[in-house]
Amino acid sequence: MTLQLRDFTFRMDATQRTSVFQEMSNSEVISELIGRYPSLSLDQVDQSQPNETFIQSNCSDWKFLIKMAKSVNSFVWVNCGRISIKPYDLDGLANIGVNRDQVKNYELSLDSLNQY
Repeated sequence: MTLQLRDFTFRMDATQRTSVFQEMSNSEVISELIGRYPSLSLDQVDQSQPNETFIQSNCSDWKFLIKMAKSVNSFVWVNCGRISIKPYDLDGLANIGVNRDQVKNYELSLDSLNQY
């Protein structure tokens, strides 16, 4: 038996589009992209970017969403159809500590199914 679990966002990658967003902020473009999909919702996005013209040229809404997030040094976080655009936090040190008493025997196989 094979079980494939996908978030509703997989629909954003199904169709290539060409769109022009004129005199809009980055967050307005992101809101419009996600608004095309009724099963998705968006957390608050930073509104501080100036209005510009953005062109989505023959790419999926998902890829364009990733591009828009990267343009403001952020990443896309998805949880059960709820999309958040979060800034990179590069301050501090990575803190990962595991001792042998915490390790148990696990086996996991993942396939991102063409996730970029």
